[in-house]
Amino acid sequence: MIVSNGACIGCGACKAFAPDVYEIGLNKYGEIQAKTRQGVREPEEFVRICPFTSDGPNEDELGSSRFSTATNKHTGLGRFLGCYAGSVSEGEFQKLGSSGGMGTWVVSRLLEEGLVDGVVHVRETTDNPGEMKFAYAISRTLEEVISGAKSRYYPIEMSGVLKEIMVNPGRYALVGVPCFIKAAQRLALEKPEIAERVKYFVALFCGHLKSTAYADAIAWESGIHPENLASIDFRRKIPNQPASRYGVKIVAKNGEQCIRPMKGLVTQDWGIGLFKYSACDLCDDVTGELADISIGDAWLPKYVGDSRGTNVVVIRNQLLLELIEDGIRTRRLDLEPISDSDVAQSQAGGLRHRRDGLAYRLKRREDEGKWVPTKRVIPSDCHLNEQQKRIFDLRSQIVEECRDVFWEAKKSNDFQILTRWLGPISRNYRDAYKIPITRRIISRCKFVYKRILGCRKTPFLKTPPLPNKKS
Repeated sequence: MIVSNGACIGCGACKAFAPDVYEIGLNKYGEIQAKTRQGVREPEEFVRICPFTSDGPNEDELGSSRFSTATNKHTGLGRFLGCYAGSVSEGEFQKLGSSGGMGTWVVSRLLEEGLVDGVVHVRETTDNPGEMKFAYAISRTLEEVISGAKSRYYPIEMSGVLKEIMVNPGRYALVGVPCFIKAAQRLALEKPEIAERVKYFVALFCGHLKSTAYADAIAWESGIHPENLASIDFRRKIPNQPASRYGVKIVAKNGEQCIRPMKGLVTQDWGIGLFKYSACDLCDDVTGELADISIGDAWLPKYVGDSRGTNVVVIRNQLLLELIEDGIRTRRLDLEPISDSDVAQSQAGGLRHRRDGLAYRLKRREDEGKWVPTKRVIPSDCHLNEQQKRIFDLRSQIVEECRDVFWEAKKSNDFQILTRWLGPISRNYRDAYKIPITRRIISRCKFVYKRILGCRKTPFLKTPPLPNKKS
């Protein structure tokens, strides 16, 4: 049911729980998916483990149990003790990271302090001649941990490392996107070894998970055919450019390299959702609400201009809060406290898509007679105007169609199949954001009227006084 309804994210938690029942691997679209082995019955525990079923505990329930002492709450962040923005001052963490270097710094400190024996995270598989460019691994040295720096916009699964944790006693920190953290915590309710051994969960803010087609399309458009792609760095910093204008480095199997800005590529617009897992449109967690610490990009006017990168950090664990505060005191970290609303604003687009947009998508699924998971938003379309509905409809259409379009492009060895399809639909998408002329006129008239009215009330001012900004 989960796979057939487009709700499998390929995390591998089911296979870790019952390896004799499930298989997991890439489908033809480059998405990791699970399936039940032929002739084997699915265990009833599955519905409590898979992060996209309705039967297990949701984010609010799991968060209330794990972070009962974190009394601060925000609808987009969950429970928390504190929020910060900034970067790592010491070493080359910021230079090596996609953003401010905070993710690698945190797990490195846990390892250095002897609080964990291993870090479970995604590393490049440079020594693997297989198809996958990245995979989960367990790092037990600082060198191995640092080799896992950077964002990996690529499909991965964690059944192998979860099985290794269950077999090998020790203390681990697990790094993952929100749905993977949720899956691991649900699995921990069924497997005491996971609950006992995974001491810390570190979440990366998530827009959505990409299939292998994302890397293939970037490489192909840059002159390296997908069959010849050896490795890819998705977040190459460009000096003297805003952090949002990063580049990409592609390496071919023959050693040829291409380094270029993402700007100008057909894949540059993250919000359009090319090569997104359909399960991501059934998720309502952007900020990793179940993690002891969550880390994302500081997409805020104050920080985005720094090409070196800046992180926002949400802390829910007291020991990690003390670790961060010690890093600030010793000047290892250049962080400042920020409000929860600032953190939410840094992910405003993602939160709108996962809350307002999710409610609308669930309502549409209901109307179409499709399976609808129970989420923390109620299926509804009453909160959106027609323009907003059009935007969300186009996003869904792009997710649904681009998989087959790119598969056909690869089969025909013709990248233009993708661009010919993308041109009209991306124009429609951009046009959907344009405010209709009548609404612009009405809005302008309201502004002028309020300004004139304000001037009459304050005759000694040329314009009305501005309201005080909230901190």
